[in-house]
Amino acid sequence: MVEQDRNEPRYAIRVVAEMICSHPQTLRLYERSGLVVPRRTRGNARLYSERDIERIRHIQTYTAMGVNLAGIDVIFRLLERIEQLEAQVASRDSAELRRREAELTEELRSRLRGRE
Repeated sequence: MVEQDRNEPRYAIRVVAEMICSHPQTLRLYERSGLVVPRRTRGNARLYSERDIERIRHIQTYTAMGVNLAGIDVIFRLLERIEQLEAQVASRDSAELRRREAELTEELRSRLRGRE
């Protein structure tokens, strides 16, 4: 599934509640806690994306493990920070590799010119 499709709001609260074997009120609680932020239609109905449903399933897993909603919020924030740091490292490593490649290319050209 394309990333954009995973973020596309498609499912009404009742449908999501059935999909995850939960009650709509539980989903509203997750929203009030800031753990899930469904999009709203013009009529103010909640619409959930595949990514929202995945997040809700993670919430269910953590609560089954005994983690409260505040703890889950901390977990989500830490996971997001880890993703940000990994992206920074990948970006920096990529930039460093490009810089090093340019240095080596120039060194090779210099040596080849010395042979002429």
